[in-house]
Amino acid sequence: MDIRALLAETSLFAGVPAAALDQLATCTEVLSVASGSNLIDLGDRADHLFILAVGRLRVRLPDGKVVNEISRLEPVGEISLLSGEVRSATVYAVRDSKVLRIGREALFRVFESHPAALLEISRTVIERLRQNHREATLAAGRRWRSFALLGASPGLDLRGFALAMIEALSPGDRRIARLMDAETVDRGMGSGGARVAVGSGE
Repeated sequence: MDIRALLAETSLFAGVPAAALDQLATCTEVLSVASGSNLIDLGDRADHLFILAVGRLRVRLPDGKVVNEISRLEPVGEISLLSGEVRSATVYAVRDSKVLRIGREALFRVFESHPAALLEISRTVIERLRQNHREATLAAGRRWRSFALLGASPGLDLRGFALAMIEALSPGDRRIARLMDAETVDRGMGSGGARVAVGSGE
């Protein structure tokens, strides 16, 4: 296994100087993880970061929910290693896997010798955090649902029905379900806002 070549292919280390890659390769170990075995345990000290070379890994939160799958050449544990925090999730192999393991002290020695490597890695980690935030925001947005109520005949109390729906969907907590009528839109957009045609530019 050509460790240096694998490191150079990863998003985490692709931008670091060649000399830093050479030094990283000398302090990187290859670790085998059997299917079903944990690579990282919840609450562990963040003494290493890992890069998946062969196989498949999954990330499981304390509540048992699986939130991510790690594919080839993806890093694992780099954020907690850089921040000094303990592991916030369990990472386990879903099939026999091989990972590259780099110790915290060895990585920091590389940073001391090659400060540009720290800058490149920090940029990558920040981008990963931003991506995670964007995905979480999109996932939250997908959970919202809206219902339009249209009267099939005159005289129906649509507002009363809508308020009853809200109470059924979110008993005791109106923040979960809300009524969006012309009055509500006018309060948010100004008087007459509910009557502005979509796409009118007003």
